[in-house]
Amino acid sequence: MMYDQMLLEKQRLEREIRYMERKLKTLPEGRLVCTGTKEHPKYYCCVGKVKKYIRKRDYRLVEQLAAKKFFTERVKDYRRQLEGVEAYLKKNDPMLDTAPKLLKENSPCSRPLATIFRPQKEELAKWAAVPYRKSTYHPEQLRHDTVNGLKVRSKSEAMIAMLLAEYKIPFRYEDQVFLCEIGFHPDFTIRHPKTGEIFYWEHFGFVENPKYQRDACERLQLYMCEKIYPSVNLIITWETREKPLTMSEIRYKIQKYFF
Repeated sequence: MMYDQMLLEKQRLEREIRYMERKLKTLPEGRLVCTGTKEHPKYYCCVGKVKKYIRKRDYRLVEQLAAKKFFTERVKDYRRQLEGVEAYLKKNDPMLDTAPKLLKENSPCSRPLATIFRPQKEELAKWAAVPYRKSTYHPEQLRHDTVNGLKVRSKSEAMIAMLLAEYKIPFRYEDQVFLCEIGFHPDFTIRHPKTGEIFYWEHFGFVENPKYQRDACERLQLYMCEKIYPSVNLIITWETREKPLTMSEIRYKIQKYFF
């Protein structure tokens, strides 16, 4: 997806600019002025209005000022490119897309569209529609609207729910299950749209937090004690503040496991 590639390009340009700005701080004061010919060049160091000739024995200074000149121009190039990338991202943010809003409960189109995105197998459609025992943990955190009136806890979970619906994949959000006789609520319990096989999808969104890391490992152990394995019937996505989950990653997972 072009948007995700541009996000990566933005991060790359920002890293390069930071690196070059750090290098520039280590280089000598002044700017390099070159005169003469390629065979017989003359080099000067200019500080303000003062221009001082650089002798051959001080050629190291020429190299440093040449590097300074190069990095200064490269920073200008990358800043110009960064402006273009940021302009693209501003216009093409998937969160600005208007089509998914038609699926939300408060949209007049949500009811007629529900049939279009309904799972093709009747048994699976009924499974997704019947009431189930949902998590009661901090209900005030359920503030992100998705399809059919469903509210989830994060923007990333909202993207997952919307794309599952778009691909007509039946799912339940935070449905209670028992693993090793312990009851808890996976982010998504999913039925394969063709076989009906059960999959689980866990999204881990605070992986920088040490306690969250421990809780995530414990949760994965619970799955595996019931022979529910990552990359087999357990789908896992991760994100950090610097690398948020993207629509293309979600699409890749959906296509990998269900099509």
